[in-house]
Amino acid sequence: MEARVILNADDLGMSPETNRGIAECVEAGAVTSFSLMANLPGFEDACGRLREGLPGSLGVHLNFTLREPLLKGGEARALTGPDGRFLSLGRAALRLAVAGRSLAQVLEREARAQIERVLGAGVGRVWHLDTHHHLHGFPVLLEVLLRLAGEYGIPAVRNPREDFPRALGEGRPTLKALALRFLAREAPQRIAASGLRRPDAFYATALTRSRDFGRTLRAVLERVGPGVTEVALHPGYAVGALDSYQAQREEEMRVLLGEEMRAALRSSRLRFVTFQELAEGVKGA
Repeated sequence: MEARVILNADDLGMSPETNRGIAECVEAGAVTSFSLMANLPGFEDACGRLREGLPGSLGVHLNFTLREPLLKGGEARALTGPDGRFLSLGRAALRLAVAGRSLAQVLEREARAQIERVLGAGVGRVWHLDTHHHLHGFPVLLEVLLRLAGEYGIPAVRNPREDFPRALGEGRPTLKALALRFLAREAPQRIAASGLRRPDAFYATALTRSRDFGRTLRAVLERVGPGVTEVALHPGYAVGALDSYQAQREEEMRVLLGEEMRAALRSSRLRFVTFQELAEGVKGA
């Protein structure tokens, strides 16, 4: 039986260089879906590529930790530091862990602004929602995504409960990754109960924290089982100091465009699908 895999490139819209790298991987078949960030410098460049027909399935990559929110002034104060930028990942996670109704309302307004910017850009249908650093593993943010997905007719949400199989040989996952997995333990059921589609399995941190991205990706693809597995990818050309993963983006590209990946794409055991196929319930996805 075929194993079905979504190869999703996160961070479309981060920079023109990131977009160019993702586009090259899409054209090679090594990326089937991608998630667009609405509040980073490469947004307009990404929209131009999408309007020109970049093939694949589009999602929104909701961002609450990098650069500035779309909300301005006092409305965004609960999400930012004194410099007007989002809180660091660690501080944002702490705030999400104790979030009450007022923070949930601000998160929803910012998420709504990002979704509406993508929907208003004329780049085609949005098929799924996910978050930068997979923060919708926190129940308060997951509920925001479920409400907005229903409201805007977005049929799928990333399953944030990540898999960390020992077979990958990368040692124990970080405490941060384990904590997020614990927080997201009920997420698959919550997404399904909301009438939305989601992948059955999800790999991300096992790859981004890997000492050997190519070996870890190979191990993931060798062990995917029944249902649909999403693999979150982060290819791109390095640029400046947007985040701490720039050099690794080029390493991901090298692997994704290499011969071993081309062989995997030809495998009779694997079927590479999109979030659109998952959402539409196409046979085999």
